[in-house]
Amino acid sequence: MITLTFAGANGTITAQPQGTSGYVVLSFAPGVTARDNTYAQSRWVDGAYLTSSRTELLALSTTIRVHGTTVADMINKVAALGSAVDAFGYTVTAAYNGGGSTVYTAMPASYAVEYDPTSLRNLQVPVALTIPVQP
Repeated sequence: MITLTFAGANGTITAQPQGTSGYVVLSFAPGVTARDNTYAQSRWVDGAYLTSSRTELLALSTTIRVHGTTVADMINKVAALGSAVDAFGYTVTAAYNGGGSTVYTAMPASYAVEYDPTSLRNLQVPVALTIPVQP
């Protein structure tokens, strides 16, 4: 179980595994570390020598279910989440049940919302986010 907190200049949103905040964590994938390595090679010697290495940006993926008491409340909560992750710089804190947490320095996210009739009737909609974060 995991709790995600998006905190920045545009406000703070907390999504929990379950609860009454209006935001529920459905999935969370912190991404895979990718390295950009540079090697010096020779035509006359086997192998190569590592000359530099840097870590690429990570892509944190999560799906948050947003629910409200009315359709307007749900849409306002989606807009608040969108505003929080649209910020130029903010933090995403992943707190794990049983202890421990990870804080990510994030950049503006890409996100998708699908307002289908069933979601609107049930006053809940999934929001899929892809958030670029510093390694």
